[in-house]
Amino acid sequence: MDSEDSKPSANGSQSLHRAFVLLRIVAAGGAAGMRLTDIAAKAQIHVATTHRLLGALIRERAVNFDPYSRLYHLGYGFLQISDEAREHQTKLHFRTVLERVVALTEDTVHLSTIVGNDALCIDKLEGSFPIRTNTLNVGARRPLGVGAGSLALLAGLPEARADAAVLANEDRYSQYNGLTPREIRKLVRTTRSDGYSFNAARIIAGVSAVGVAVMGPNANVIAAISVAAISDRMTPTRRRKVAQWIRTEAAKAGLPRLS
Repeated sequence: MDSEDSKPSANGSQSLHRAFVLLRIVAAGGAAGMRLTDIAAKAQIHVATTHRLLGALIRERAVNFDPYSRLYHLGYGFLQISDEAREHQTKLHFRTVLERVVALTEDTVHLSTIVGNDALCIDKLEGSFPIRTNTLNVGARRPLGVGAGSLALLAGLPEARADAAVLANEDRYSQYNGLTPREIRKLVRTTRSDGYSFNAARIIAGVSAVGVAVMGPNANVIAAISVAAISDRMTPTRRRKVAQWIRTEAAKAGLPRLS
């Protein structure tokens, strides 16, 4: 273990390196948290130096300190950066697929991911069809189950996790044209049976949408791709075709399997 007094002052790059070492150690502590002395021991950094660096990380909200338990945890600022980085990576990963799907459908295509009990729209492309359906913008959040992409995400979750999300959102559903938890659960069952979600103008009159969930190698939901159009274009035959287009184009891009 080094001594802050026995070595020259750390330069910027050394401090940055040590800060990342501390972040990894605090992250490994998980929900249980970690004490200062344990963090310093694992990092092999003097306790005083560790305390100073953790203080800087606390000011940047990358680390949180509970004065009662004397434990350190990852802070909201770090988790927010992590979420934003993951969203950006997902967006880049799926952009080619969205471009292909929008070319095939000529309608508006959305990419959504799960954030807590919400669906977050992280990308959107508008097609060439003259009548646009501007129903969901990038950055918009909806309770899981509300809208085609959001419903596809919910249906892709394990049963217990999906039930928990519906319970958590039950007081919010009524804001969307009187949707109820019972209706959401029924839509989830239909989505799982059909292999794709369908929003039959339930949220915005005259606008319908199809959604397909993308599943990772461990059957975890990565994202959902949805296509919105005027309801007249979403006939049973066409919505099945749209769902198949999404699956096919994702497969061409080498993305994980789609549910």
